[in-house]
Amino acid sequence: MPFTYTKLTPNLIVADVDRSVAFYRDVLGFTVAMQVPDASPLVFAGMQSGDVEIFLNSAEAAYAEYPAFK
Repeated sequence: MPFTYTKLTPNLIVADVDRSVAFYRDVLGFTVAMQVPDASPLVFAGMQSGDVEIFLNSAEAAYAEYPAFK
């Protein structure tokens, strides 16, 4: 039986979460579904547009937690 994906959420490592949020929100029309912390500077944000969801992670935070990503 073949496997079928029903949902896929890219988890992107970005240099600047705030700037990336602005791009996805202002240029591509996504909404902010969640963010950490509640105010800038952000280290994580979940963006959504319809059924499409994208996670944005601070490179600095991701590398600290997973050094192999660097």
